[in-house]
Amino acid sequence: MKPGLYERVDAAVQCGQVWRAKELLRGNIGSGSYDSPLYERYGRLLLGLGEFVEAGKYLFLSGCRHPEFDEAIEVYLSRHPEGRPEVLYYSFPAAARFRQIVRYPLAVRRVLEERGLPQYFAQLEQERSERAKRKFERMGGRTGYAYAPLRREAPHTPDTPAQWAFRVLLLGVLSAGLLLLLASTVVGVVVIIRWIVSLI
Repeated sequence: MKPGLYERVDAAVQCGQVWRAKELLRGNIGSGSYDSPLYERYGRLLLGLGEFVEAGKYLFLSGCRHPEFDEAIEVYLSRHPEGRPEVLYYSFPAAARFRQIVRYPLAVRRVLEERGLPQYFAQLEQERSERAKRKFERMGGRTGYAYAPLRREAPHTPDTPAQWAFRVLLLGVLSAGLLLLLASTVVGVVVIIRWIVSLI
């Protein structure tokens, strides 16, 4: 966390610029590491703005539990089915996606353990990466190299009556043009030959 962050947040709130305070806290969450006090501060601010789901997320991750937090945390957790802990896990900000469940605050760890085995979360990122790698290889790619998929020719579709008629018309026009050109050439040659013969 950058020095003086909370002072700037407090100053923004006192000036009525809550949006600025929110922006400051959110920016540090996005660019920093797991920070329980920062999550709690951001969660409190969101709670005051009535943003229960997002407030619940950060209050939950902070590991701090107070009666005034309970409702928002419950709202957040209720949005993620208990039978699919990965949905809850991937709703965390990137800095909060630990591979070892023991790194979470105790209150967070208890909920995660109730919703899925600790090993599940520890291996989640690795399993996801391996699935993506296998899919990539099945599609003809090679690990570590970019690839271009093979181009497939579009299947041939028969001409519609309109297309067929247009082609016949075009062919007829071209044929007539060629015949006219040929006839003109022959007539021209005949005229020239007669003129030469008359001179002789």
